[in-house]
Amino acid sequence: MTPTQVKALRRRLGLTQSRFADLVGVHVVTVKKWETGAQGMRATADRLIRLLLAQKAPERRRTRRRGGREQ
Repeated sequence: MTPTQVKALRRRLGLTQSRFADLVGVHVVTVKKWETGAQGMRATADRLIRLLLAQKAPERRRTRRRGGREQ
């Protein structure tokens, strides 16, 4: 994950850096380093964050347009 992706995902989940760090099991300084690109992320952390996102992200809702077609 890129630093921009980490920050965007954390924000999408509505988490502070501190809460995100708690959920992932790392120090808040580590999250700050990930988001600035000062430190790379290990593969296990990357997978954990992706799983967290999959569990916390709301499902996309389909809406119907006129004529009965789904968007």
